[in-house]
Amino acid sequence: MDSGAVDAIHGCNQRAPCVEFMHGLLSKPLRLEQRGATSGDFVQGTSSVIWPAASRLAEYLCDHPELIKDRSVLELGAGLGLVGAACAAAGAKPVLVTDCERALPLLERNQALLAEDSVILNVSRLEWGLAEDHARILEGHPSGFDLLVGSDIILSSFELDKLFESCRALLSRSTDSRLLLAFEFREDWESIGNFIAWAEEVGMEVCHEELGDPDDEIYLYTFRWTG
Repeated sequence: MDSGAVDAIHGCNQRAPCVEFMHGLLSKPLRLEQRGATSGDFVQGTSSVIWPAASRLAEYLCDHPELIKDRSVLELGAGLGLVGAACAAAGAKPVLVTDCERALPLLERNQALLAEDSVILNVSRLEWGLAEDHARILEGHPSGFDLLVGSDIILSSFELDKLFESCRALLSRSTDSRLLLAFEFREDWESIGNFIAWAEEVGMEVCHEELGDPDDEIYLYTFRWTG
């Protein structure tokens, strides 16, 4: 990640026009553009800058390539598309990065930049909970995706029920499929607790672990179907 930032959060520079992600598994850094609040291209209500949970989840997936190699991946609330890009660079295929309509221009810009380095992403609108979007995405992936990933997308009660609907609709029903959510604690355990309760009600089990420095309070929640 870019260093020397004045306003870094857990090592993530949100003011630089670009961010870089590097891991020993990758042959070259992933370079993506971002749009901070001071940028003329900033779009209110979208995650157009890097957040620590995304970097940590990307690192985790590159540390565990067996989770992603040759598997289909969908990133929820992708923002820049970093996590999806890391999956694609580490051997996942196909990889679909999704977000709301107004976030797509930045995702499409990063899709083009990554393609120059042969990192291939597909981009699609996904308004959480919208059956029309679920149906369109599933036209190309009728069995759902092997892996759903999301970072910092559980924020208080913001559309949490709709997010859960999308996860349930788009995750393959195989017991080998996984939903991975990186969550930064911000004085709100209730939201992730509700999400876990809903998952257990529909036949999923969940485990969690810390991602990186315990003082940062970033956690990885892994969901899977029990049968």
